[in-house]
Amino acid sequence: MRIAVISDTHDRYPADLPARLAAADEIWHLGDVCEPEVLVEFEMLGKPLHVVLGNNEAHNLWPLELTLERAGWRFFLTHIPPRRAPRARTSSCTATRTCRATRSMPPACAG
Repeated sequence: MRIAVISDTHDRYPADLPARLAAADEIWHLGDVCEPEVLVEFEMLGKPLHVVLGNNEAHNLWPLELTLERAGWRFFLTHIPPRRAPRARTSSCTATRTCRATRSMPPACAG
């Protein structure tokens, strides 16, 4: 399974980002989308899209945190990392951490 992890789009992203995400099986956005309309192109890819709130959203359309399980691994999705990673077979995915060989970086840095 290929999971694309992005964050901090802040109402914009590189024009080629949707094409670069097309090969993913799922897309996880770890907050600071800002306006929900920014997600339309990602939704049009037809992949599951999971989103958590960041610290720049002016609404509560998404949860603050999500826990997902994939292939026996639990992933804790959040924008602001906890002081401690959740326990046992859990990878903590935040905007600045790596999750099982999936690089996570703000789109502006994805170059």
